[in-house]
Amino acid sequence: HESNEEKKKEDKAEQERQIAQALEQSRQEQESKFQAFLAEEREKQRKATEKSLEEERLACQERLQEALAAEVDRGRARLEEARIEAAERLSEERQNHEAALAAVREEEKRLAQ
Repeated sequence: HESNEEKKKEDKAEQERQIAQALEQSRQEQESKFQAFLAEEREKQRKATEKSLEEERLACQERLQEALAAEVDRGRARLEEARIEAAERLSEERQNHEAALAAVREEEKRLAQ
C-alpha cells in the first residue's frame, strides 16, 4: 500500500516536472517570438526613419539648390547693373574727352590765326 502511495507521489511529481518543463518551454518560445517581433518592429522603424531622413535630405538639397540659383541670379543682375553703369560712365568720359579735344582743336585753330 505504501509503495502504491509512493508511486502515486512519484507519478504526480513527474507529472508536475513535465508540466513545469512544458511551461518553461512555452515561455521560452513566447520570449523568442516576442524578441523576433521586437527585432522586426525595430527594423521597420529604422527603415521608416531612414526613409524620412532621406526625404528630408532631398528636400534640404532642393531648397539649397533653389537658394543657390537665386543667389546666382542676383549676382548676375548686379554684374549686369555694374556693366551698364560702367558703359554709361565710359560713354560719358568719351564724350567729355571728345568735347575737350574739340575745344583744344578750336583753341589751336584760334591760336594759329
